[in-house]
Amino acid sequence: GSTQPTFNTTVQAAQDAELQIGSGGGAVTVTNSTNIFTDVLVGVTINVQNADATKDVTISVDNDRDGMKQAIKDFVTDFNDAIDYIATQTKVDPSAKRPASLSGNRQVSEIMSSLRSTVISANSLLPSSVNRFSAFGISLNRQGKLDFNETKLDSMLNGEVDGVGIAEIKRGFAFTAESTNNSIRFVAGTKDTKESTGGAYGVNITQA
Repeated sequence: GSTQPTFNTTVQAAQDAELQIGSGGGAVTVTNSTNIFTDVLVGVTINVQNADATKDVTISVDNDRDGMKQAIKDFVTDFNDAIDYIATQTKVDPSAKRPASLSGNRQVSEIMSSLRSTVISANSLLPSSVNRFSAFGISLNRQGKLDFNETKLDSMLNGEVDGVGIAEIKRGFAFTAESTNNSIRFVAGTKDTKESTGGAYGVNITQA
């Protein structure tokens, strides 16, 4: 019979991908079991193709203005859909001779009121020029639904409004937080970020 060959020689040992961000004493090195890094920069996926320790790679990240605008449009659509759904479930239809399933439900009324209040209320963490949704072209109409003025938002996204940039627009819609220490700055949060039960997060710096 034939003899099956065996291969027991390691040509090259497998190892994690390694990525160094920055240079000198402030450089940060991260490793990953694959060549795809998704948690180095918020919202950025880095796919490492080949390695060359002698060459620096510059990564330029621009703001996705179209994506931001679409996300705000989706927010308006989702809000109006929610209002329509609640209205359908709470209305009284005389022809049906019975009220809708949630008609007269106090909790549903409170939810609707809370949604509308959130839209018209001021955000104390933002400058007065952009601390309401109306600054971004979003307003509450007589039907209790949202109208969206795209032209107003476009002016902001294009830098045509004094004192208002991409950062202010992001803070108007994204998760934000403040630090009690001027040397520490909140950068970003995700859907997995949880509010501290004690009202604040303590930060311990172990390496400068």
